[in-house]
Amino acid sequence: MGSGWHEWPLMIFTVLGQCVAGGFIVLALALMKGQLSREQQQRVVVSMFALWVLMGIGFIASILHLGSPMRAFNSLNRIGASSLSNEIASGSIFFAVGGIGWLLAVT
Repeated sequence: MGSGWHEWPLMIFTVLGQCVAGGFIVLALALMKGQLSREQQQRVVVSMFALWVLMGIGFIASILHLGSPMRAFNSLNRIGASSLSNEIASGSIFFAVGGIGWLLAVT
């Protein structure tokens, strides 16, 4: 029986991805509530950078779990039929849309 060390990158991706999604929801709700001053809103938007860094680390760990970065594209071959493909696709869409939204908010 193995020790399970080869599963750590996937665990890191899963934990960081869920933490980033939760943090994004909390910060977005704080911004949408509208009770923050302009300076506080700007601080919240700038602090979201940490979320995108953590998400990037999570995706790097996810790629390491596959053994080779070239296998990352093959993991998307079964979108709709495979839970892993769906998770990677939805995580990528969240990362891209959230990151672009954050960039627009900062600028």
